[in-house]
Amino acid sequence: MAELISTPRWCSALRPHLLATAGDCLKAAAADGILFADHLRFSRASLIHRVQFPHREQMMQRSLPVPQGSKGRPISEIWVTVSTAWQRKLQVALNHALGWAPFSEECFARLSRVLRPGQHHLADLAWENLRWQLQMGGFPQPLWRAREAGVSDRRSLVVWMKARGFDGFVCLPSEWPYYQRQFADTFSLRVLEWPLLKWVDGRPVQPDWAALSLLCCWGKETAALFYPEAPGNSTRQSEDRGR
Repeated sequence: MAELISTPRWCSALRPHLLATAGDCLKAAAADGILFADHLRFSRASLIHRVQFPHREQMMQRSLPVPQGSKGRPISEIWVTVSTAWQRKLQVALNHALGWAPFSEECFARLSRVLRPGQHHLADLAWENLRWQLQMGGFPQPLWRAREAGVSDRRSLVVWMKARGFDGFVCLPSEWPYYQRQFADTFSLRVLEWPLLKWVDGRPVQPDWAALSLLCCWGKETAALFYPEAPGNSTRQSEDRGR
């Protein structure tokens, strides 16, 4: 009787962002399960509390204010205040950047409900946005929050991975040095190549807006667009879809 060959199970760990990036979508599509890493420490240099958008051939930015003393604390503990003015400016930016896209009204309505005025945990905002973006993109993979899964550091992450039956991480080239340093002696690593994403007029797209615009344009076709080839390939070229 032929010996059964087990198929590796891959996990993608996504850093919290207010809007999921194109890299997040690629990692989600390539993985068997997704860990939302809200146990990581907050850094003011991080883009987690910022939204970038194209405007008149420049990249503009909306940043949510973060209280003093937040640096170094777990992202799951950081509070932010969404003002009505900030929400209104973001909606204007969305209309300028994505008003042409199918499903844009649904996106605007959903973001308005999630990024509603008031005080919120920063991780909660990023979590809700990630969930609806992946759902709209048609990604079927299970999704966990690190805080709720009991993951707080490297050791607990390794324990959680093994308990869930994961054999390795999916990562982008820019993340590979970190994963290689932290986990090469414990898990396999699978590196995905970054796709070339542009607006319909040929201008380059920032990663977070690339992800959102793809979801707006193609909805559930996004999963098929991003889904990688069979497990085992360490890298892959994104397919030319004639977009």
